[in-house]
Amino acid sequence: MWSEDARHAAHFQTLCATGQWEQAESMAAARLRLEGDSESWLARHALCCMAQGRFAEALQGFDAAVCAEPTSVEALLAGCVVLADLGFYDEAAKRHEAALVLGKEQASGKLQSLEKEHRALARACLDAADLRGAQESIEKALNLRETSEGHRLASTVQVRQGRPDKALLALERARQLAPHDARVHVEAALCYLTVGRDKEARDALVRAETLGDTSATGHCLRLAFLAPGGH
Repeated sequence: MWSEDARHAAHFQTLCATGQWEQAESMAAARLRLEGDSESWLARHALCCMAQGRFAEALQGFDAAVCAEPTSVEALLAGCVVLADLGFYDEAAKRHEAALVLGKEQASGKLQSLEKEHRALARACLDAADLRGAQESIEKALNLRETSEGHRLASTVQVRQGRPDKALLALERARQLAPHDARVHVEAALCYLTVGRDKEARDALVRAETLGDTSATGHCLRLAFLAPGGH
């Protein structure tokens, strides 16, 4: 079932698509009287003004929509079109640039959110011993956005699957992405030891200690391999 607002929005779209701009404008005005400064209905009302050649009024409407919702890329871009129609090309260019920057920021935020969701799902799969699901989820996360946390989690999946060499590749990439994260170096040291690369393990432990590592794992490994008499 559609919500009331969705039904009104669909009816408005139908009016616009059939060129019934006066009726669409009346509808938008009625919704604004009921809802107040609704960004979506301010922009719709402005669109009706623009379609009927009332560009100054349309610009005021799109500006009001941006004031009501400063993150509205659509209202910013629509305002650019009106400014260009009015001959204010420099201002239109400035707003267009601002809209592009805002759009990129919003897209980046959505990607980060989705990447975190896939990473969380990978952890849940690991907890449930669903290694295949964990592998698929972490691959999706890394395809969206490459992070040190993602590669660390990927290494855990590889270790659980009995693939220490692949786990090490993931951790080496994590170290490149987060060279100042002591945890990554400790985890890499463990992995180096697993595949018999003791020198790299010691180097990773030294790096972790330099970065102020206080983990129990790092402490035990340093006692075993860095302290006098260690391996």
